[in-house]
Amino acid sequence: MELRYYLNLFRRYAWMLALALVLGGGAALLFSSLQTPVYEGVTWAIVVTPQRSGMAASSDVSTLELLETYVNMSTRRPVLEAVSREVGFEVTEDDVSATRVTGTRMIEVKARAPSAELAARMATALVNAMSTENELLQTAEYATTEAALEEQLAQVEAQIESLQAGISERVATEIGESTAEQEALLAEIEGLQTEVFALEQEVNALLAPQLSPEQQARLTAARAELSSAVLEHSLVRTVYDAQVAQGPGARDEATEEELLELEQRVLELEDEIEELTGIGPPADPEARQQLVEAQAALAQKQLDRQLAMTRYLQLSNKITETEQEEKDGGTAQERARLELYTQLHGSLVNSLESVRLARLQNTSFLSVVEEAEPPEFPVRPRPLLNTLLGGIVALMAAAGLILLLDYLDGSVRSPDEAVALTGLPVIGAIGQARRRRGVPALAVVEAPEGAQAEGFRTLRTNLEFAAAEQPLRTILVTSAEDEAGKTTVAANLAAAFAQGGQETLLVDADVRRPRLHALLNLGNERGLGDLLRGQAASPGDVRASLKPARTTPAVPGLRVLPSGNLPPQPYELLGTERSAALLAELAEAAEVVVLDSPPLSVADAARLAPQVDGVLLVVRPGATEAEALAAAADQLERAGARMLGIVLNGVPRRAGFYPRAYTPAARGEQAAALRERQPAFGEGPAGD
Repeated sequence: MELRYYLNLFRRYAWMLALALVLGGGAALLFSSLQTPVYEGVTWAIVVTPQRSGMAASSDVSTLELLETYVNMSTRRPVLEAVSREVGFEVTEDDVSATRVTGTRMIEVKARAPSAELAARMATALVNAMSTENELLQTAEYATTEAALEEQLAQVEAQIESLQAGISERVATEIGESTAEQEALLAEIEGLQTEVFALEQEVNALLAPQLSPEQQARLTAARAELSSAVLEHSLVRTVYDAQVAQGPGARDEATEEELLELEQRVLELEDEIEELTGIGPPADPEARQQLVEAQAALAQKQLDRQLAMTRYLQLSNKITETEQEEKDGGTAQERARLELYTQLHGSLVNSLESVRLARLQNTSFLSVVEEAEPPEFPVRPRPLLNTLLGGIVALMAAAGLILLLDYLDGSVRSPDEAVALTGLPVIGAIGQARRRRGVPALAVVEAPEGAQAEGFRTLRTNLEFAAAEQPLRTILVTSAEDEAGKTTVAANLAAAFAQGGQETLLVDADVRRPRLHALLNLGNERGLGDLLRGQAASPGDVRASLKPARTTPAVPGLRVLPSGNLPPQPYELLGTERSAALLAELAEAAEVVVLDSPPLSVADAARLAPQVDGVLLVVRPGATEAEALAAAADQLERAGARMLGIVLNGVPRRAGFYPRAYTPAARGEQAAALRERQPAFGEGPAGD
């Protein structure tokens, strides 16, 4: 029953659920369209750990810890700053994530950005930043040693460079000085050559008287050629000696033959000059003296020239040796120092490589397994999913609101609740009229084929079953609260009895707010109130106050006693001997008397209830308060009224229990319930 009740409840508020679904989905769709697309770049990296011999069995645990370290490192500030520098804008921990792939040494790295290309770049940059940061953390213990070795290595390299630069500078200086001296010697040799030539001319002139013009010319030519040959021989010899000094393979036979020819030519010229000058000194003593002095000076200059050429040759050899020293790495002392520094440099390089190798062997790193590719579609917003979720959330909110309203609703909502509150059976269920103009007040008369008319006829039938063992001549129709529809129920029930062929009297006992006369288009100048005040002297006067019902079509056998003039104190007139006698007179005037009484919120109905054969309690589901209904049932029970049952009025057409009121089984169950309850109320109306 509970499930069916809630299904009917939601069906009743289906419009609210549909509206919430549309509004929620539409709002989510609008929100999604206004959001900036976010793309997600994904890449995978594997943790590479160094291979160690004798690895303990706990290495798997270490690997898991290392994976968790990388995952936690992905959102640390240094890593995010490195990624921000790479991509050019600030990256927060909400933009990146890293998760461990279960059962592997892999990490799934994700990065979110406004563009697909940027998201892919961020994912790759995040892997690189995590690897770099982890490497810095793991290699901190090796950093000091590496820095010290690198500093020492730099110092040794500086010493080697300084020593090599010193050697090069010294060699350059020595070669430069020797070259400058050679240039000076060449100038000196040229000067001496000029002086020698002049002295030879002088000697030739002194010997000229002893020589024929032809001999003088030959001597002059021979001396000039000799000087040229000697100079050429010296130069070629110097160059060739420097060439041969480089190694045995540097000898050149053509150059050696050239030198031999020059030496042979020099000897021939010297012999020729000696032959020409060997004719003896001149006869003149003064000329002889001049000749001796000139020959001495000539010999001295020739000697100076030879010394200068020898020195030139020595300088050439020195330059060659210096250049060779530069090729060999300097002097023996310099080479020894250079070798020492070279060995120290090699030792430092080996130590540095050993430290670096140890660092690599003890350092793990991340290696990209698959490069991040720009995604085709954004991860958010997802319009379809957001619309669906928005609709579902709104639908759930609406359902929650409906349940809250239902929970806060203190009215009677189901037949079972009404039965539980009162302990009375449901004897009739009147359907809710359709919402249209011109709804008939007397449905059994104006719309006899309708569902409401059938409900009143069913109520009449159930009451006839209840009267099988104990007559029901007077029936009081009341309710816990106003607006339950008791007047309509009383009028239609009376019309149904009249249509069944019974003389029926409909009495408007609501002398506070009478409504029957307006419902049936009757005058209200005289009625029950007047009779209660004793303004009717005889039964004939009572019968004269009854009026036929004005219905279309007319209902034979149906008469009405309106409320008449309202008494000042209705409560004082009800429940008295006069009212009991009046009810007896009314019962004599018809087969069935139906009384429309005030609601039980006032005491009038409780005063009348013990004086009638049975009481019907009208309940409007969704309108009658549960507390008021329980109080009304308790009030009637204390008053000693014979309760016939509950009439549900205005039952929703889709409330689930409404159609059951028309089944034969339902009628039989209701009649049986009434028969079971009758013995508890005695043989006649209470208060008679």
